[in-house]
Amino acid sequence: METLSAYRLVMPPLPATPGHWLVLAADARALADELHDERTKRTMLLIARGYETLARHAARVEALNLPLDRTEVDPSD
Repeated sequence: METLSAYRLVMPPLPATPGHWLVLAADARALADELHDERTKRTMLLIARGYETLARHAARVEALNLPLDRTEVDPSD
């Protein structure tokens, strides 16, 4: 039985850039291409789609030009 126990997926500190999420999506798709178990392959492809969704969200947030965290907000504004 094939497992992914050898792979550690580590979440970066948020927020990440759209490019970061797209790299993770590409990595997940590349891994899926190497897998033989269809169920595991589908799971990796779902993860890749999730990363692509996060990339789109990050792009929308980036377009708003919002501060990255609350410490950057000037309370006098």
